[in-house]
Amino acid sequence: MKITMLGTGHAMVNNCFNTCFIMEDNDRAMLVDTGGGYEILPRIARAGYRLENIHDIFISHKHTDHITGISWILRSFISRTRKNPDTLLRIFGNRDVMNLVSTLAELQFEESVTSLLGKKLFFIAVKDGQKADILGNEVTFFDAHARKVSQYGFIMKNHRDDSYVFCGDEPLAEDNFPLAEGCKLLMHESFCMERDAHIFNPHKIKHSTVADACRTAERIKAENILLYHTEDWHLESRKRDYTEEGRDYFSGGIFVPDDLERIEF
Repeated sequence: MKITMLGTGHAMVNNCFNTCFIMEDNDRAMLVDTGGGYEILPRIARAGYRLENIHDIFISHKHTDHITGISWILRSFISRTRKNPDTLLRIFGNRDVMNLVSTLAELQFEESVTSLLGKKLFFIAVKDGQKADILGNEVTFFDAHARKVSQYGFIMKNHRDDSYVFCGDEPLAEDNFPLAEGCKLLMHESFCMERDAHIFNPHKIKHSTVADACRTAERIKAENILLYHTEDWHLESRKRDYTEEGRDYFSGGIFVPDDLERIEF
């Protein structure tokens, strides 16, 4: 499994891009969240991917920093179908996400989209526990029990029974601990370090510190944790500082990627 972080920041960052990434396995690629706008397209290109080779997209929730980039992806997709009639795209998300994606598509592209729906373009509203085959792996979607807006995460399991758990941008809910127990990788938001909690007040906005995320990883016996959706005040030392704090709470591997960094598991 390869994970390439297109962005690693929270909604209001200025020095990095909003959190979104590409998962690649079995020579296939999936985009997870779409960032806050047009920048998603050059990010994908800079990461070494071609948008036409990404046939699956998962959007965790309808906040602008996670969903807005879909408009530019759809524009590109519509343009490509005129040249390549075999192009296919599946977009997964909960009901609220898919309602918003559908509305955006109809308002911006009208007949260009409606003529493709169900043929080359698929808007798939997922439910808690629903499964899909993505990247040749079994993916199970789950309700994240988020406290702000309806949000879903997923578990991707490969043929070796390694599981990769994506939590969205709120903490892994305790009700979902059994789903994630013993996972190969826990992908978990981490708004700031514990020492900076008095500055960023992550708990008031339903987010975690590094310590919170790493305590969760230790509790569910994850092998590794990947931290994202962070502040951008000190990017030059973020990797080192977050890793050092995390080691006080988690005995497994800790990954704090920079934008456009690729990690292999």
